[in-house]
Amino acid sequence: IIMAGDEVIIPQPSYVCYEPIVKLCGGVPVIIETLAENDFKVTPEQLKNAISEKTKALILPYPCNPTGAIMEQQDLEALAEILKHTNIVVLSDEIYSELTFSEKSHVSIASVKGMRERTILINGFSKTFSIITLVP
Repeated sequence: IIMAGDEVIIPQPSYVCYEPIVKLCGGVPVIIETLAENDFKVTPEQLKNAISEKTKALILPYPCNPTGAIMEQQDLEALAEILKHTNIVVLSDEIYSELTFSEKSHVSIASVKGMRERTILINGFSKTFSIITLVP
């Protein structure tokens, strides 16, 4: 649903294909550089500063590849508080949701009040079950 000139917010570092995919759709990537001192989490301030009248989507890749960052309930609630005043759709890439190796467990932004209706959740079997497809 991205049209030419629509902005998509992408936290970095993250999966390398997000930015080119947005460009292929005619969208404009808006990069948020996450920082080690914030555990590579998007902060509410960063999100608020990245939003413009052209923003249509936020890619939320947590648990994050390559950093391993996890957004906790309170982190997601803070982002949701900003997003609820917009029409921004969240593409929540949760392909690594079952691969967290700490005492923190994965929480989906779709579980935060008011976010289910505006979240497209991306997940699959390949990472969780180590599925490899061999092509002859």
